[in-house]
Amino acid sequence: MTSICESLQELGGEVSRAKTAARRYLEKMLHSTRDSKDPHEIAVVSYALTLAGSVDGEAAFNALDAKMRDTAGLRYWGREPVPPPLIRIEGNRPHMLPRLPVSHDARNVETTAYALLTHIRRQAVIQAEIVRWLQAQRSTNHGWASTQDTLVALQSLMEYNIQSRLRDVMDVTLTVEVPSLPGYSRQIHIDDVNFSEMHTVEIPRAFGTVVVKAQGSGLALVQLSVDYNVEWRHLMMPPPCPPSTLISGLNTRAGTTPGSLSAPVRAGPSCQRAEPVAWRYWREGGIVFYFEHLDVSPICVTFDAQRWYPVANMTRFLSAKVYDYYAPERYNETIVEMFNLFVMNICQVCGSYQCPYCPVFSSAPGLPSTFQIVLLLLLLLYTFRQLS
Repeated sequence: MTSICESLQELGGEVSRAKTAARRYLEKMLHSTRDSKDPHEIAVVSYALTLAGSVDGEAAFNALDAKMRDTAGLRYWGREPVPPPLIRIEGNRPHMLPRLPVSHDARNVETTAYALLTHIRRQAVIQAEIVRWLQAQRSTNHGWASTQDTLVALQSLMEYNIQSRLRDVMDVTLTVEVPSLPGYSRQIHIDDVNFSEMHTVEIPRAFGTVVVKAQGSGLALVQLSVDYNVEWRHLMMPPPCPPSTLISGLNTRAGTTPGSLSAPVRAGPSCQRAEPVAWRYWREGGIVFYFEHLDVSPICVTFDAQRWYPVANMTRFLSAKVYDYYAPERYNETIVEMFNLFVMNICQVCGSYQCPYCPVFSSAPGLPSTFQIVLLLLLLLYTFRQLS
């Protein structure tokens, strides 16, 4: 319904009749979506009826607002309450803490994005609070939790940008400072020309806090990405949903779900496609497998890692993660131990004949000791005198 309404109006009579039939069906089923515990249904129906200009659009919008949640001045829609962004006050300064995954993460983002689209179409007052909640749920420069929620969220934010005319007043200067690095300061200027580009600042030897100062007019999003390794299972981040939970009766495909496996690799892999692997690709530091479905049957994926450069004394503990593609908050992560490469040193994998310390290519027999040479000379001298 939303795709038909957003398409061109000159598509013909068949499309117009399909639009009318879809609108009547949604109007007929509005009572069931209004009583649903999942606000995702009423969010989609409300947006579709608003686009179609239905007389029931106002009733759907009121039902949508009745399911709105409020946390720390931010507005959103979700099946369960979502904790607000964690902020710790130290030295009279607010320090934002990392955002942890929550249950129904992707679903909440998609539902709130549809609700924002509805509020924009109806020119409702509550919009900025919804935008701030969506921005607080972002992942590090990868959009949001999954694909579908990212597409809808980007669409809603673009609609909000067009309506609020933020580009006309965009003139923001950001200053990034690190107290642990004296003299370190970086500035980023964002205006109406480069406001859609991503700007990155790399902080070497990061430690402690990062101070970000903003001056000017407009809206800018600042994110901090931090990577670290852990060597013990109890230090790993637990998933918000237990991976062993079994829920049946939700749909006709209960028991199977599209999933993804991320495994650590320190060299370029070469793998053959094997069922049920639908797609795979290599990225820096690991390889990702996409499965068409996952069930109770054990699945084993074999691939070869081709080492093009000397690799030795690498990290002993790495992580492998399997998760639902459309609900990444449902995952299971485990530690993979690479002990063989951990105990090796660079001389065991180098193979360079130019290294003077290589025990293989630069080896030579040792010189005889001085005592042995003197003893041999005395023996020869004694033999020569006996013969003479």
